[in-house]
Amino acid sequence: AAAAAAAGHGVTHHHAAAGAAGLGGLAAVGGLSSAAATVGGLQLPDDGKTDQQLLTELAGVLDSKEGLLSKLRSMNSTAEAGGHVDAATSRPADSFQASYATVLSNLQSINSELQALLARLQGRPHLQQQQQQALAARAAAAAAAAATSAAG
Repeated sequence: AAAAAAAGHGVTHHHAAAGAAGLGGLAAVGGLSSAAATVGGLQLPDDGKTDQQLLTELAGVLDSKEGLLSKLRSMNSTAEAGGHVDAATSRPADSFQASYATVLSNLQSINSELQALLARLQGRPHLQQQQQQALAARAAAAAAAAATSAAG
């Protein structure tokens, strides 16, 4: 569902799937209406977006982060090869340092945006209920496994 929504917005299936996988499969609930989120005791405003819309937005932010990480890898390779050095001063070029700082700053902003999006998704009541059910199922399975190993 998330991939279909993402495809309609120019986001690749790969990134929609990666975004959904990073949410522990929360994309399966796409289409449910939004609700105000409470995360860590803080009330997040209801933005009126559906889960699918948030997942599509998340996929776009992940695409942006992927581009920044690619740029950072490229800049790191350039630096390792010595291509960042100003020949006249034998010091790192100011333009390289400024570009590198900009990429790092943009990554920090993207990470903050990702945290906010994830908090909005994870704070949805229907998702919180599913998470609680999954935790209860895991606890029951662990207790059963412990009882079986203790008996055997």
